[in-house]
Amino acid sequence: MAAAAGAGPGGAVIGDRGAGRGAAVARRGAGAERHALREEEGGGPRGGEVHVVLVREFVAQNNMSQIKHVIQILSQEFALSQHPHSRKGGLIGLAACSVALGKVILKDLEVLAEIASSPAGQTEGHGPSDGSDARPGPVELHVPARAGQLSSSALCSCFGSQSRPARSEDAGRARGTVPAAVTTFAATGTSLLKRLQDNEGDRVETYRELESVLQGEDVCLTSGVLNRLIAEASSDVRAAQSLSYVLEMLEAVEAPVPRGTALAVSTAVHRQLSDATKELGRAHKAVLSRCIVLQARICPEETVLFLQSQLSGGSEAGRVAALGLLGALAHSDAPAVREKLPQVVEAVGSVCNDPSAQVRRAVLEFIRELLSSGSQSCWAWDVVGHIFNEFSRSSGRLVAGGLFAWETPEDGALRALCVDILGSLDVSLRGMTKLLWPRLLQYVVPAQYSGMLIPLSRCLRALVERRERAGCKEEEEEPDAMDSQEQARLPAPQALLARLLVVAADPYVSGERAVAALQLLQALHGRIHRALGAAWATEIPLLLQYLEGKNGSCLDSAEWEHRVLKFLRASLEPIKDKAWTVGLSQELSQQLGSSAPGSWEKLFLYKALGTALAACRDLRHVQGQVLRFLQETNAMELSEAQGMISVVSHAAESHFHLVLDTVTVFSAAFTGDGFSQTSMGWKVQQRQKMERAQAIRAALMRTYSGIALRAPKEQLLTHLDRGIMGNILRLSGAKERDLQLKLALVQSITEVSCAIQAVGDCGSFELSLKREAMWTLLDWIKGEPWDSLVYGVFQALEELSKLRPPLSREENRKLLSVCCQTVLSRPSKERMKKGRKTVRAAVNMQLLHRRCMEDLGHLLETLLEAEKTSACFDDVVHVLKGWLTSAKEWERERALQVCAHVLGACKERFELMRGRPCEQFGSLVGLLATLTSDCLATSCQRAWVCLGYLLQMQAKTMEVVPQADEIRCFCEELNSPDTEIPVETCTKIAKAVCKCIPPAQATDFLTAVLDSLLHVTPTRARAVWAWVFVFLEECRKEILQEVPKILNTLCTYMQQSTHRPFLLRAVFLLARFHREPLITSLLRKGPPMDSDTVELWRSLGRSTIGIQVLRCLVEKLNRAGNNRLWTRFPAWERHNRQTALETLTITRAISEVVLALRSTEELRQLLPHLLRSLLRWASETLGKERLLSPRNGWRQLFLEGQVLEEKPCRIFLLAVELVLGKCMAQTWMQLLMRQAVWARLEDPLAHPEGLRLLRSVLLQAGLVSPSLVKSLLPRLRS
Repeated sequence: MAAAAGAGPGGAVIGDRGAGRGAAVARRGAGAERHALREEEGGGPRGGEVHVVLVREFVAQNNMSQIKHVIQILSQEFALSQHPHSRKGGLIGLAACSVALGKVILKDLEVLAEIASSPAGQTEGHGPSDGSDARPGPVELHVPARAGQLSSSALCSCFGSQSRPARSEDAGRARGTVPAAVTTFAATGTSLLKRLQDNEGDRVETYRELESVLQGEDVCLTSGVLNRLIAEASSDVRAAQSLSYVLEMLEAVEAPVPRGTALAVSTAVHRQLSDATKELGRAHKAVLSRCIVLQARICPEETVLFLQSQLSGGSEAGRVAALGLLGALAHSDAPAVREKLPQVVEAVGSVCNDPSAQVRRAVLEFIRELLSSGSQSCWAWDVVGHIFNEFSRSSGRLVAGGLFAWETPEDGALRALCVDILGSLDVSLRGMTKLLWPRLLQYVVPAQYSGMLIPLSRCLRALVERRERAGCKEEEEEPDAMDSQEQARLPAPQALLARLLVVAADPYVSGERAVAALQLLQALHGRIHRALGAAWATEIPLLLQYLEGKNGSCLDSAEWEHRVLKFLRASLEPIKDKAWTVGLSQELSQQLGSSAPGSWEKLFLYKALGTALAACRDLRHVQGQVLRFLQETNAMELSEAQGMISVVSHAAESHFHLVLDTVTVFSAAFTGDGFSQTSMGWKVQQRQKMERAQAIRAALMRTYSGIALRAPKEQLLTHLDRGIMGNILRLSGAKERDLQLKLALVQSITEVSCAIQAVGDCGSFELSLKREAMWTLLDWIKGEPWDSLVYGVFQALEELSKLRPPLSREENRKLLSVCCQTVLSRPSKERMKKGRKTVRAAVNMQLLHRRCMEDLGHLLETLLEAEKTSACFDDVVHVLKGWLTSAKEWERERALQVCAHVLGACKERFELMRGRPCEQFGSLVGLLATLTSDCLATSCQRAWVCLGYLLQMQAKTMEVVPQADEIRCFCEELNSPDTEIPVETCTKIAKAVCKCIPPAQATDFLTAVLDSLLHVTPTRARAVWAWVFVFLEECRKEILQEVPKILNTLCTYMQQSTHRPFLLRAVFLLARFHREPLITSLLRKGPPMDSDTVELWRSLGRSTIGIQVLRCLVEKLNRAGNNRLWTRFPAWERHNRQTALETLTITRAISEVVLALRSTEELRQLLPHLLRSLLRWASETLGKERLLSPRNGWRQLFLEGQVLEEKPCRIFLLAVELVLGKCMAQTWMQLLMRQAVWARLEDPLAHPEGLRLLRSVLLQAGLVSPSLVKSLLPRLRS
């Protein structure tokens, strides 16, 4: 006791220091272990080693007394303390001591056992060393033979099993007896697990304590502790880590696990992974999987059987969890586990067809883990086939659905996973060339695996590169791999070429897939044919370069398909083996049979087969194949008929005569009239046979045109007229043509015409059947209802019109008339909609009509280009004028659309006008001017666009273009159809257009405008007349010589009462700028003056220029008769008559103008001149000789009825009376009446008296001065 007491302080210090260091080291060790576990999960390195400096120093010094003293203090004062933290520190300190004593000799173990069983070590709690408060407590301390490893007997005792015999490698190792259990650990572990289950205290701190205990060197578990640990591991990742520590220790000492315990561990882990109600983290799942892997290393049989049982039954989540655990076992390097993998693979195969997408995904993940494990056994790589099968199964819905296919997210995810697994294969492992080559190559040809071609191509190309690098040296392979390669059914070289060409020809599905197919072709050139290496080394890089330089939006599918077929043809050229080419055609035919009807793939295979036949040198085989397709093709199916046409036409590229003769012989049975009459029997059977005959005729017609397109240019023209076009027309000569036959006729004529143009310089070649073909189409068009016109017929006429010989002008007019009548006379859109049963049918009909409109415009453009003179343009304008003035607004709109197309073409290509100005410019402007105010907004917009085109066309023919910059700006604004044109812009455009109208076409312009007024509503009339007013104002200088024609044109339409105000306004504008020519033109009408002329004179009198018009008339009256001839010859008589007619007309015009005048002041200023002229002619017409002479001009006018008054002087006196009535007051006029002045003036004898009285009244009224009276009345001076 004294020794103990004396050593107390020092021992305490040493104990405290040892415990502190031991605890610190233990904490560092636990922390390092936890850090190492976390980094292990993330792929990092393990933690560092534990260093216990103090105890190891005592061991090195062989100071056993100090070691005993430390252990005694840790046991009595700390490990057996009531305080939990002291107890924890004591246990950690003892664990640290055990680590430092790992290599102690056996005698030291006996000393430690003695210390552990001493009375001092059995005390519990704190206090002095005399043990007054001590109470007994069992303590068992087991120190393992080496650091970090439990003894076999201790671990076996915790499971209730016997230890295994010592291994041979342990023969030289010192062995000793180790106690069975440590009561302290059992109590501590049980307590900690109970606290976790009861959720007492801090769980994180509790787990730290449990991990510290488990990481000790001498741990003895009881079955209760282990069961609790398993139960806790199923719900917490920290407990699962603890369980993995235990399993690692068991696996390290190779301790067997009882079947019940193994089942409990597997069940707990599997239940936790398959529980759908809990969301486990990635780290938790990894720890649970590691537990199963560790258990499988200890007892593989029980673990694998348990997981297999979960595959055959249970829930979906259970199967998924079992597959995930089996995938973890695939990476195990334990020999016992590897031996079970074939059994595992066989078990997984039972759930490959599971309906659940989650299970199928888990199967694929298992396959990924198995293939990434690096196994070189055939049974492991045989599962590659399931990847392709699963991909095909996931794609089955899309293939079966056709156009209406839809894809579930699960199927898309499964396909993506299959592609990812195949893409992640490591082909660099030893033996892969013989393991993978036969297993992958067989999946290149089947169409259902095309979606896997990208990773498949990568793997195969890598394998080919490995073979090429190895050269002739054979790699060391597994024996079973060699057997598998010999038994594999590899595809034929022709099958590989055919399939990869199909994939490469369709880059729209996947451009990367097309690239992969071409790259794989280049890699397999030696396997396909040895003669292809040099050609493909040049051709395939060009295709790849073209494909990589184009994206999906700008890649022309027809151009790319043509390149691929050209590549196939170039590839077959160096192959001299007839059998190989025949085999390729047979393989293409076989793939045709397995392709979906109507699919793009099948259509391409037809073309590829035709290309292969073109390269085949076995003519008998070629003829047999062509005849087989002609005879066996079901022409009622359009896709099959198109396929037959592709095969025959492509084969004609190299065997033109052979193919044409074969088709001609076959079609001879269908060109006669007796074919349709051979069918007898029921009407239904007759109808079916007739329909089949029509379908065969249509297919043969298109076959002939296809042959023309593919035929060699140097051989085509000699057989075209009769051998091809003649047979087409004979086949189309059926009494009844169905829609299919009409389409075939249109298409075949179009293709034959294009084939002739593709020849290039045809020299003097003329298609003698051109007119027959054109009239066949025109006769058919005229008899077709508006709703059954076949699309493309105008395109056929367009292509046909480009050929020689050219049509005459009468034939062109007929062609134009029929085509415009067919398209422009269709009903309105509303009627089209009402006549259709469905909305889709109405939309299709409108689409067909719109395309026909476009084709009609192209046809007119082609006719203008083919014609050598500008007469065709005049014919086009003449035909369109009738539709531009139609009373139906939809017909006007369509005519404007065609007109805009034609004028736009002429504007861009002025050579269509042959360098001549547009002779129809004036009339076209007049028509379009009226349509700028049409009731349809689209018609207005197109009319403005047409005017812009006309402006640009006219500017090219004028030396000086007025307002050229403005015209260009206007046209740019008109080219935007979506914007509304402002009123100011419209006025400016109208002025610019009118200035470009040639003076000689002014009447054409006005006639077109005025003619259109017959169909114009009153609301639109004002806008139409605005064009006339603008024209008269802007072109006043240019139209001087055309004033008489313009006036006559305007007067022609005076009968339309609704437009009389606008006509009077137009005449006023004409008189305003050209008063003299207008008055002269009006006076030429002569007496008697009709009501329209009277209204014109009165309107001029009411206008602002009324007094100017009156003055002009007075001047004309003064000049009348000045150049009279005083002879009695016939010339004098004619002059006398003209003078009389002129003076009477002028006097009547003066009367009407004076009557309408609004201002009397200006009339009074003009009164002297007016009275002098009127009184002069009144005086000259007096006298009996003037009335009785038979040759007198006045007498002739009266007898002809042009003058209603017998006394000519009365006409002049009435004019004087009217003038004075406007100038004098009513009282003076009454004075003249009372004095009988007018009667006296009509009497030759009383005429002087009348003049005197008139003078007197005028002087009294103040209208004339005495000096003026002298000049007016010279006779009174005498």
